[in-house]
Amino acid sequence: MPSITKRFASAFYKTGLREMSERKDVIVGAMAALVLYIARLKVNHRLSVEGLKQSGSDAFTAGVIAFCLMIAWIAFEAAKLVLTEIAEDNLKNRVPQYLPILSPSGEQILASPQTEILYPHYRVKIWSLATLLILLMVGVSYVTWDKTNYERKPDDISQINDGDFLDVVTGWGVEAPPAGLTGGDGWEDIDTTRLQPFREKYELLLVARIHDTHLSAFKDSNIGRSNLFPIPGTPPNAMKITVALPSPFLASRLSAGGTGEMEFHLCLIPRTLDVSTIVNLDDITARGGHVFRPARGGGMSLASAGASNIPLAPPSPNAHSVINETFVGVIKDESHHNMMIRIYLAAASDVQFHADVHMEFMLGQKLIKTDASGIDFVSKDQIQVVQAGINFSPVDWSDFVSGSTPLSVRIPVDYKDQGTKTRFQITGDLSSNSTQLANLKTRRIKLP
Repeated sequence: MPSITKRFASAFYKTGLREMSERKDVIVGAMAALVLYIARLKVNHRLSVEGLKQSGSDAFTAGVIAFCLMIAWIAFEAAKLVLTEIAEDNLKNRVPQYLPILSPSGEQILASPQTEILYPHYRVKIWSLATLLILLMVGVSYVTWDKTNYERKPDDISQINDGDFLDVVTGWGVEAPPAGLTGGDGWEDIDTTRLQPFREKYELLLVARIHDTHLSAFKDSNIGRSNLFPIPGTPPNAMKITVALPSPFLASRLSAGGTGEMEFHLCLIPRTLDVSTIVNLDDITARGGHVFRPARGGGMSLASAGASNIPLAPPSPNAHSVINETFVGVIKDESHHNMMIRIYLAAASDVQFHADVHMEFMLGQKLIKTDASGIDFVSKDQIQVVQAGINFSPVDWSDFVSGSTPLSVRIPVDYKDQGTKTRFQITGDLSSNSTQLANLKTRRIKLP
């Protein structure tokens, strides 16, 4: 007669196979979750070996917890199955079993001795086995959750919140070349205090791009790259990074005597990455680097010269009132069905000007919130914060957190640039499990 432990193990095996064969919806759901996870990695520029290493901890944690829950459930079902089987066996033993022949005296002959109970105290033993296995799975889940969520490495760039690094860039601009030379230089002043945790594994790179509303900043291959700069480990923590702006690079997008806007993107680059292989900003994030947002930049003008020999003229303080690319942060309070959205707007010139900010929030086709405010910029490098709160109805909140209905955000910022009405428009989508806008797009429009 097999022991209770062996019967429980056999029931666990049979229950597991039955659950897997009968619950095909679970398997389909798991495959769908895997596809969704890979799609999110692609959207967030993490679909790479390095990206998987950095952003895969959350998926690993969820997978381990799901596996432990499944094992715990099978243990519970296996215990019920063994109890049922033993109860049925005991019931059979209570009913006498006779041979099909009679004794010499004419009485029936018992086929086997009658026993009352096969396993004394079997209920306690079986539930003890199941409880031990369930507690083991709870322990494994807890340890996995604790290790991956509460012991984050300080140099894990997948955990960077760009809103915490807005003060890293303390200044930026472009410089014309000395007399007789062409091209120019772009630069950013950096305070590396907040970058110290990344010093051992990463270096700094400055990427220059001429603003073009027809191309995504991350897909544009017409970029300029600086040299790699190590992050200093000792004070002073201030440094300057320059990137060359040669004439062919400028002439590709700007005409002689014309004006344009330059973007500067500060990036963290793994020390093992060959910077010469970087074609666009997507390459940086796909290969384990990080691009800080927002980009810095502003208006500039080119001196009149031949198309193949264009010197860069420094930007005039009176030339442009520029709202630069933004960072959008989200604070959610799930217990009260509301959230706060903060928009960081950067001024890219020394011109004092006023901007009107409007915000629209659409849940599917339903307008659930509008807001408006005004802000004043008085100096270059100034960052203004505008925020709006959204109070969801219980039904709208349920639709939002379930993922069935997307929340679309539209933020037009109106101001005057050289006397011309200009709109800097931000659009994006917000999911319930994110604190940043996805599909973020910006464009600058001249208004009538």
